[in-house]
Amino acid sequence: MDSAILLDYFRNRQSDMVKSLETLVNYESPSSDKRLLDMLALHFKQRFSKIAEEVKIINQQKFGNHLKVVFKKNRSYSNRPALILCHFDTVWPQGTTKDRPFRIKKNKAYGPGVLDMKGGIVLVESVFHAVQDLQIDIPRPVILLLTADEEIGSNSSRSMIEELALKSEYVLVPESPLPNGVLKTARKGTGRFLLDIEGRAAHSGVEPEKGINAITELAHQILFLHGLNDPEKGSSVNVGVIQGGTKVNVIAARASAEIDVRIWTENERKKIEDKIFGIKAKIPGIKIR
Repeated sequence: MDSAILLDYFRNRQSDMVKSLETLVNYESPSSDKRLLDMLALHFKQRFSKIAEEVKIINQQKFGNHLKVVFKKNRSYSNRPALILCHFDTVWPQGTTKDRPFRIKKNKAYGPGVLDMKGGIVLVESVFHAVQDLQIDIPRPVILLLTADEEIGSNSSRSMIEELALKSEYVLVPESPLPNGVLKTARKGTGRFLLDIEGRAAHSGVEPEKGINAITELAHQILFLHGLNDPEKGSSVNVGVIQGGTKVNVIAARASAEIDVRIWTENERKKIEDKIFGIKAKIPGIKIR
């Protein structure tokens, strides 16, 4: 297929692609909202059913439903399939589009999920419209997997991703590049931890000596955790969310922290994991989980 023909095709479809992107952005899809995710999965099923041979929603109990789409142009193949891996969940909470609606400014599109990664999904959909409209022959079947939990660790989709990837000749992930346009070819391993600290409550004015302050303990542990960062090895540890206490005049009996870990190597994973699970209390009487 002449590249000029393809370029003309996509130029002619540009306005439709932008409208499709706007539609997807307006389908808000935070990772934690199964109802919204399932609505978007159903929308994808309706869209891809027009151009694919097989479209299947993969139901989930706790997480959002996933979607598997197969393009094979109504023929059998001897070649292993190609897998295109996308996700449609976003980090943005419901209601974000009210404050940050989809818009075009200076030839750039803005809106929650445009880059990560609803724009990539629009590209994939447009490619297969081209395959259909221009009667392009494809040398192998193509499987598109749309997952609903990538931003929170792919807990419900991981086994399915691994199974399909091992059966495929290669896997393409049309997620956005880094800000300077560098292609993403790998990503770090991710770990999520919850640190729960139990102290003892007491009135801060009447009998503070009877209390054991969980927030003070948490402060010690945050400094310890951030001390595990090793930029040279590409390992990062971040306490991103903390909670603690009940009232300003009460010694805090409980405190907690949510911890994000990123690593490149298995050795770093084990080292940091061992240190986190080996945390010891700094203050007598504190219980740590």
